[in-house]
Amino acid sequence: DLVRSRGLGDVYKRQPPIPGGGVAGAISGIENNGGTIVINFTGTLMSSDTLTGDFGPVEGATSPFSTTAEGSATFYIAR
Repeated sequence: DLVRSRGLGDVYKRQPPIPGGGVAGAISGIENNGGTIVINFTGTLMSSDTLTGDFGPVEGATSPFSTTAEGSATFYIAR
């Protein structure tokens, strides 16, 4: 799974495997379309305000998921 920051440019970090196994989701693409960020993913899209923080599900997120590139950084993973 890759994490990308919103508001800080292109910052990616590979996430560790899910403890206890399970099938992980994946982020297959991220695009910036004029200030709208579009994330293509499988599984459950999760977000956090900090890279090392707790990630929680993004309510109602389906792929492709769109958000704005305004405000503070948000980090995304797919699990």
